[in-house]
Amino acid sequence: MPTLQNKAKKAVQKLTKVAKDSIKPLTKKTKKDLATMQDLFLVQMKDLYDNEKQLIKALPKVAKNATSSQLRNMLDHHLHETKEHAKRLEEIYTMMGMNPKRQTSQGMKGLIKDGAEVMKMKAEPELLDAAITANSQHIEHHEIAGYKATIEWAKLLDMPKAAALLERNLEQEIHMNDKLTALAKQSINKKAASTR
Repeated sequence: MPTLQNKAKKAVQKLTKVAKDSIKPLTKKTKKDLATMQDLFLVQMKDLYDNEKQLIKALPKVAKNATSSQLRNMLDHHLHETKEHAKRLEEIYTMMGMNPKRQTSQGMKGLIKDGAEVMKMKAEPELLDAAITANSQHIEHHEIAGYKATIEWAKLLDMPKAAALLERNLEQEIHMNDKLTALAKQSINKKAASTR
């Protein structure tokens, strides 16, 4: 007659086997991995799409905190462009016969969080504008890098229409970065420096 201790031991062994079976290392057949350039392209598309969606949500708050009317107008205009960027990415998904998908971009999330932290600080308006401008440039650089890589991959995958749409987004990101740089040099940084 099995003892209670033996029954418990068998139950633990059975549970251990079930647990081991359920956490076996994933094989190539079941693991979702990067197997092709198209897989890599899709991962980057999810990241780019999430970047734009996060910015659509964040830009109105950033613009509201800008005290420079030039900076505020620039950010408001870029919000309109950012919505266009998201639509172009959706168009690429449609061309591929897919629904748009997002994968949380930790890079963008961190950049937006950094900007939000600065905007919470007590600061002279000129210093706040300089911080908003610098953070906006960080964001533009992040996006520019992502678009450049994805454009090259689209070309390698023989997706000229996708590459063209991505290039339009890239052009606007570069233009926004150039405008931020010019504004910072011409007035924002000089005004911030005068608060000493």
